[in-house]
Amino acid sequence: IVNQSIFIDVSNNTIDAKDVFAGSLAGYSSTRISDCYSAGSVDVRINGSYISGAVGGIVGRCSSIKNCYNLGGVRLSKTSNSFEDVGGVAGGGKAYNCYNVGRVSFHDLSGVEERAGITTSGDSYNYYLDVSVLADEGLDSTLCGVGTSLTSSQMMQKNSYVGFDFEDEWYIEENGQYPYPQLVKVPFVSVENKKEFAGGSGTYFDPYIISTQDHLNNVRNYMGAYYK
Repeated sequence: IVNQSIFIDVSNNTIDAKDVFAGSLAGYSSTRISDCYSAGSVDVRINGSYISGAVGGIVGRCSSIKNCYNLGGVRLSKTSNSFEDVGGVAGGGKAYNCYNVGRVSFHDLSGVEERAGITTSGDSYNYYLDVSVLADEGLDSTLCGVGTSLTSSQMMQKNSYVGFDFEDEWYIEENGQYPYPQLVKVPFVSVENKKEFAGGSGTYFDPYIISTQDHLNNVRNYMGAYYK
């Protein structure tokens, strides 16, 4: 999933909603999701009280997710008494052999400081997070919640991923365009967005390039992406 932007704006005054789930692949899944990645952005704004749910880069909430990774930005803005779970790969659910290098931002519009859900709210087994993503957002690495924080350099090293199957499931291409682990079944493909920007795919390592006023105006369509 690349160059896809999902934007959801929910207000008690405009929609009767109690549960909101959002992700680039699925909002909610009762079955396991496996062998996929996302480079699309997810932007959810909740203006209301007692609205629950989950937001994730690939899926909002699922029973489990395995052998997946997220590169796209995940952004949740909310008022008080609403929502709890936001994560890079999944907002809620069990994560197995996954990692996230996408920007994750969690804004409480009421000004309340919260620590919940920077990665996932659920059991995690071999879930890794690029701590540089949190640093860019001004967040402390202790907010990572569920998962293991690594530096960008560590994220590029095979021996950092304990539990990953680098024989049949994963591989790292030396001196390749993509520096992180890729799936054998679904190799990473970089798709530049030259229609709305001068280039780039909007990811942490390949940001959108802004060179005109029109490019700058298009930033609002991809609030969770990276730019230069």
